[in-house]
Amino acid sequence: MVRTWADEMADCQQVVYPLLEELRDEIGSDLKWEFVPELGFEFDAVALELTRETGRLRVFVTFEAWVNASSDPGDMQDRLRQVVKKIGTTKNAGYVITSTGVIEKPPRASTQQLLDDAAAIEADVETERFRKSLKAPR
Repeated sequence: MVRTWADEMADCQQVVYPLLEELRDEIGSDLKWEFVPELGFEFDAVALELTRETGRLRVFVTFEAWVNASSDPGDMQDRLRQVVKKIGTTKNAGYVITSTGVIEKPPRASTQQLLDDAAAIEADVETERFRKSLKAPR
């Protein structure tokens, strides 16, 4: 079976929507979000536009981040909370939620650079996981 970007976006939505709804209850009813179909499947990330009365920002969520959150949503909840608090405080900064944290880049950084940095982080995580599996007793 071939997976499409729409499949990936749907998987991400199933994980992220409930967390954002909880944040809206916690932070305020002005929090809104929309998934933005701008990346396509090649980056293994989904773009999300978050808005509040104070402003708007775009955040990318990596595949690894939402897969981890599907079984343990606590870290993703914290990362989303961290990003939501930044809405309206910085102009055009770039954000990516990864499996290890949040990358924030200044406005002059390109989206491509932001996603490349996120891909490098996720690759490092996978490499370390593989190394540990090779060292594990069998």
